[in-house]
Amino acid sequence: MPEVSDHGVRVSYDAVGEGRPLVLLHGWCCDRSWWTEPGYVDELRTDHRLINVDLRGHGASDKPHEPAAYTSDA
Repeated sequence: MPEVSDHGVRVSYDAVGEGRPLVLLHGWCCDRSWWTEPGYVDELRTDHRLINVDLRGHGASDKPHEPAAYTSDA
C-alpha cells in the first residue's frame, strides 16, 4: 500500500482507476474502507483516477500522540 511522509508522519493511500482525478476523504472515526466496502470505489474507478487517503490518525496511517500533529496546518 503506497504512502507518503508529511513532516515525518506516514500517510497511507490507494490510487486506482483512470480518468479525471478524484480524492476521497473519509469522515471522523473512519478510514478509507468507508469508500471501498460499500462499493463507491468500484463504481467510480471506471471514470476517475481515485486517490483514497487514510488521514493521519486513521486506518493504516501513522497515529502521532502529540496534539500539535493534528493542527489545521499539519
